[in-house]
Amino acid sequence: MENPIGVSVSGLEELFSKLKILPEVLAKRVIVGAVRAGASVIWKEAKNNVPVHNAVLLSSLRIVKRKPKNKNLIWFTVTPSSKIIKKGLIALGVEKKVWINKRTGFKSSNYDNYGGYVELGNSKVAPQPYLLPAYENKGEESIKAVEKYMKKRLDREIGKL
Repeated sequence: MENPIGVSVSGLEELFSKLKILPEVLAKRVIVGAVRAGASVIWKEAKNNVPVHNAVLLSSLRIVKRKPKNKNLIWFTVTPSSKIIKKGLIALGVEKKVWINKRTGFKSSNYDNYGGYVELGNSKVAPQPYLLPAYENKGEESIKAVEKYMKKRLDREIGKL
């Protein structure tokens, strides 16, 4: 189960009043773009924090739009893509049904957890966090990116009306 870190933003009353002028569909597009812009700041920092020896994890980091149960929420996550990890790090063993890396001999039955093992470690491997430090270092900058994107996009969309 994912445990997202939530952020509350205040002081954007002017932007939200402009947002109310736009049609609902257009306003949602602006908000989605703004949230993605904020997530991209954390994504770039997470890519910088990935352990150097781990090129597959580095190339697998993605910004993924999630579908929350509450339709009023817009939720993006910065996460390793298991499809990329499956292609680059792990190959399917036909008979054993175990994922095996041909180069290193690494075996795993669940490649989805690989990014978590790097972030949190396990009983045999020390943690090498890359996501949480990215959020801690760039959280404020992420909020500023959301505000900057909304100002730019709202002015452009209102100009079109």
